Amino acid sequence: MNRLIKIISITLIVLNSTLVFAASPDTIVKKEYYKNGQVRIEVPYVEEKKNGVVKEYYENGQIRKEIPYDDNVINGIVLEYYPDGALHTETVFTDGVAGVTTIYRRRIR
Repeated sequence: MNRLIKIISITLIVLNSTLVFAASPDTIVKKEYYKNGQVRIEVPYVEEKKNGVVKEYYENGQIRKEIPYDDNVINGIVLEYYPDGALHTETVFTDGVAGVTTIYRRRIR
């Protein structure tokens, strides 16, 4: 049984610019890439529903956005970043509904 789980956890399938792999027996992560090879987006699925944190990236490889999902519904704090990696906004979502948004401004020196 452990051998089967190990084999499943490293299974890779390439479709166009999308890479699909099993992070665990229950979770599949789909990745899409920019033409330069950098990851554009990572989407975790459990039973064909978004579950976990979806991560979007800038073409330079920096994180752009982190979006927490529970059964295809945004639930938690969505974080958005500037291209240099500094935090730009935090938005609280409850059952797919946006609540308070905090905007962080860059300091000019």
